[in-house]
Amino acid sequence: MKITAKRGILLAVVLLVALVVYLDPFAKNVTIKDENETQVMSTHLYSVKEILEEKNIILEECDKVEPELESPLVNDMVINIVRAKPVQIICDGETQEVKTTAQTVQDVLSQTNITLQENDKIIPGLHEQVNEQIQVIRVEKKQVTEKKEIAFNIDLKEDPKLYKGERRIIKKGKKGLEEHTYEVVTEDGKETIKDLINKALIKKPVNEIVAIGTREWASRGGNEIKFSKVYDMTATAYSHTGSRTYTGTWPSVGTVAVDPKVIPLGTRMYIDGYGYATAQDIGSAIVGKRIDVFVETEKEARKWGRRKVKVFILQQ
Repeated sequence: MKITAKRGILLAVVLLVALVVYLDPFAKNVTIKDENETQVMSTHLYSVKEILEEKNIILEECDKVEPELESPLVNDMVINIVRAKPVQIICDGETQEVKTTAQTVQDVLSQTNITLQENDKIIPGLHEQVNEQIQVIRVEKKQVTEKKEIAFNIDLKEDPKLYKGERRIIKKGKKGLEEHTYEVVTEDGKETIKDLINKALIKKPVNEIVAIGTREWASRGGNEIKFSKVYDMTATAYSHTGSRTYTGTWPSVGTVAVDPKVIPLGTRMYIDGYGYATAQDIGSAIVGKRIDVFVETEKEARKWGRRKVKVFILQQ
C-alpha cells in the first residue's frame, strides 16, 4: 500500500512538469550577474537589452555586458555585467582619469593616447592588476660629455734668501683638462643616475714651482733678529684713547693691536719702521693681516698713515 502511494506522488510531479512545459514551451531561464548581485528568472523576452530594461538595470558609459545587448536570449543564458571603474593616470606632468573595465594596466593604457617608450617605468607593472592609479615615468638614457679641469701640483723649493714664512712663485702652474663621458639616466627629466664610462686626457697640468724661505734671521740697525715667521702686513697707527688695552695694560710705544687669530696676544715681534713690539690689543677693524701700532700723538699717527710692513714674529 505504501509503495503504491509513492508511485502516485512521483507520477503527479512528472505530470505537473509536463503540464508546465506544455503550457509555456517558449520560456527561457536567464541568469544576470551584475558585480556581486545575481538574479535568476524565466522570461519570454527576445534580447539581452530587453531583459535589462525590464529589470531596470542601467548601464553607465563604459560598462561592459556579455553577451552584447542585441544578442538573442537562449535558455540557461548567463548575462555578465562588468562595471567600469575610474582610474587616474599620471604621465608627462599631467593627470587624466578614465573609466574602464580593463583588468590589467597594459589594457587600460591601450585605451588612451599614451605612447609607451622602451625604457619607461610603469607603476604598477604592465601585467599587474589595475588599481586606482597608474603612473608612467619617462625614463631616458643618454651620454653626455663634460670638460673637467685637473688641478696642478705645487713643488716647493727652499730658498735661503727668503725669510722663513715668505713664499715666492717661481713658475706659475697651469691646470690640465680632461673630457669625461657619462651615461645619464633621467626620470621625468630629473637625473637619477650618472655613471662615468670614459675619461680622456686633453691637456696635462703643469706643476707650479714655489720658493719658500728658510732664513731665520734679519739684520736691523746692526742687530741680528732671530724670528720664527714673517708676515707682510698692512699697518696703521693710533694714539691715546683714555682706555686700557684688551689685555688690561695702558698703551705705550711698543703696543700693537692685532687679529689674535693671526697673531696671538702676548706675541713679541719686530715691525719694520716701528721696532720691537708686543701684541697687547685688538680692534674691530683689525682683521686678518692688519696691525695697529701705538704712537704718542695724533700727529705721529697721521704721519704714519697706512703702509705695508714686514712683521717678524720673534722666537719666544
